[in-house]
Parts: sequence; C-alpha cells; structure tokens
Amino acid sequence: MARSADPSINAWLFAGGSLTARLRAHGGVEVVVVRQGVSGLWMTEQHDLNCRCGYAREVVLLLNGRVAVWARSVTSLLAFHGAWKSLAGLGTRPLAELLFQGRVLDRDALVPHRLARHDPVSRWAQQSTTAVGHASNAFE
Repeated sequence: MARSADPSINAWLFAGGSLTARLRAHGGVEVVVVRQGVSGLWMTEQHDLNCRCGYAREVVLLLNGRVAVWARSVTSLLAFHGAWKSLAGLGTRPLAELLFQGRVLDRDALVPHRLARHDPVSRWAQQSTTAVGHASNAFE
C-alpha cells in the first residue's frame, strides 16, 4: 500500500471514521460533485475490484471555500445495483452519510494510490481541483 511521505497526511488518510467529520472540525465543508456515473475503471481500480466497468463518483471537498481534497469512489456495477444504489442519490451530500450514519453497507478498506506528477490520473485530479478552485474563488 502506498503511503504519503508526510506522517501528518498519513494520519488523516488512515484514521478511522469520517474524513468529512474531521474536516468539519476545522470549518465549513462543501462537497462539489465533479463527475458521477457508470464509467470505465482505471487500471488500479480494475485490479482492486476485478472488473472493467463500474460506478464512479468524483468529488472535491472544499474547506472554508478552498479546495482541500479530491476523491474518487468506485464500486462494481453489481454492488451499485445492490446495496450501493443510494450512491447515485447523494448529490452534494458527503459519502460519509451512507457509510457512517447507521446504514448497513460494507465497504472495503480505502486503497490509496500515489499519483505520479505526469500520470494521466494525476492530471485528471489536478484539472478537477483547478476547475473547482477557480469556480469557488469566483464567489469570494
């Protein structure tokens, strides 16, 4: 499992419970949905889920109006049409509302992936956060 070079980042990534709740301890959190729907999975996701297509949700979490986290959550289509179908109706609510508020969902452990600077996935995440950052700055 890839680990961040910064121990303080590791503490946030691998702490139990809700990342959104930890962020809320530092201010207002807003969820911006960047992309959501049936999607071809990235190579690492295909390996992790043992399938080529799934349901993906990409979000940017803003903390006090500033980009704090880019996240991509994926599930197989089989799981999406089962217990995870409520993922489609989350809208701008955090995923934590499904995971930590009494719903009966099983999720695998988080699987972090280190992104190389020039990797296409890294560019994808950077473009998403930049676009959201520019949009959120327009309201300042």
